[in-house]
Amino acid sequence: MASKTLEQYKALVKFLGEVLGQDYEVALYDLTEKNYPAVAVANGQVTQLRTGNPLASAEVQRYTALCSGDSPMCFHIPLVAKDGHLLRSSAMLIGDQTDIRGLLRITFDDRRYEELCDRLLKLLHPKDFRDTLAPAESCKVSAAARSSFADHGSVVSKNKKEIPSMMDELFGEAVQELALPEGELDQEEKIKAVAYLYEHGLFEIKGAVPFAARKLSCSTASIYRYIHQLKNSPDPQA
Repeated sequence: MASKTLEQYKALVKFLGEVLGQDYEVALYDLTEKNYPAVAVANGQVTQLRTGNPLASAEVQRYTALCSGDSPMCFHIPLVAKDGHLLRSSAMLIGDQTDIRGLLRITFDDRRYEELCDRLLKLLHPKDFRDTLAPAESCKVSAAARSSFADHGSVVSKNKKEIPSMMDELFGEAVQELALPEGELDQEEKIKAVAYLYEHGLFEIKGAVPFAARKLSCSTASIYRYIHQLKNSPDPQA
């Protein structure tokens, strides 16, 4: 049974679910109970969440680490759905640092907007041109990408480790694994770097293409062209 502290938030869960709409899952978890159950859920179809479902201990640790310091709130945390779709999650701890009672989490699923965007692109551009602009299924996360993000996000510090630092780390790994030289890279080296980043899921994240372009000292159009070549190659590393 939810504590009295959380009872007042149940109505808020329903209210936010109605106001934000079907693409936003709103969930209230009781962190004083065993297994940290969800005690109120709105729009649970986003992650297939139901009242009573537990929140994993690792997730509790993740949110309590992120939502610490001056503010009990944390925003724009990547969350991978069961089908591999990348979701955006924000949360707020309920209580104080010495007595955390609950967690209010809002998770956004953008796939309806992605479909709308795809329809607009089909109206604006012919297919052969559209394929050179951006990789398809930009929010689908491969098994390799899920593993990569799990590795990079498993240890969360009180400094709120963010996506940009994760991208920097992944790029550093590419440089080390591929033994890339310092300074200007040739085209073959750039393609190898993009292939590594592609296979490890970097381009599933918004802003990754400009990031890679800056790191590799080339244009975003070149990055999109390399990705397009990789997507149409039987062996991405070939």
